[in-house]
Amino acid sequence: MPISQSSDIAEYLGLTAGVLSPWRANQYSVDPVSTSIHVWVTSQAAPQPEQKRTWFGARTVRVVAASPAGEVDQCWRHLDCIEYTCFVHTCDPLDASDRELPWFGQADMPFSNRLARQVFLLLMEGVDMQVICDALKLSFADLWKFKYALDNGLLHFEYAPAAHRKPRSAFISAPPGTATTPTMDSVVPDMFDPVWEKLITGTLHIQIKTLSFQLLLTKLRQQVNLQQSADVKLMKLRELHRYVERHERVLGHELSQLNQCQ
Repeated sequence: MPISQSSDIAEYLGLTAGVLSPWRANQYSVDPVSTSIHVWVTSQAAPQPEQKRTWFGARTVRVVAASPAGEVDQCWRHLDCIEYTCFVHTCDPLDASDRELPWFGQADMPFSNRLARQVFLLLMEGVDMQVICDALKLSFADLWKFKYALDNGLLHFEYAPAAHRKPRSAFISAPPGTATTPTMDSVVPDMFDPVWEKLITGTLHIQIKTLSFQLLLTKLRQQVNLQQSADVKLMKLRELHRYVERHERVLGHELSQLNQCQ
């Protein structure tokens, strides 16, 4: 896959990817076979044109800056560009603040922060992993790696706007205007009922006869204990609530106890 250093085209692709100063795109590659675009980003200053003296007079040449010696090419899958999958690379050393930029990602993670946000929100809404892969053209291995990191508290993204973010101690608080009573044809408590927070954090213990529910609850409790992100905790609570809604018919014994604890 040949790499081009046309500064104008690289700059345009960088703007499309959301790259802003002091960072700039200095190289790119377009592969029509795999329909992918690769953009290399650097914080190094752009090389200045130099005047070279030749037999035919002075002419301007552009000196291409070399990549930092010894640095590893880091790469993250970014948002698609039209029908092309987009990857952002950098050979520059990154500090913690650089890794929070939208077009970069966390260490050893496959997605840029902006794509990671989309994936997280889909997971939070209970979208099947294979559906996410098909919709965003992701490899299942990359998505599994990302979700594993989320489940084990290795990623601490906060996606709610600061003005609307809930305190960590109330990670299941209902948004304003949200109904908190179950529907007439269901005995499953509303997701924002405090009983779910008590159950998933282990402060409420009930007798469980359904093995699959016991296994899921044990796993989710372990994962919630590892989390520092209120949003990821909410994702785990949604997962628990969706399971109970789907298996309401076989969870009568457990639901009767939950309704008594409301």
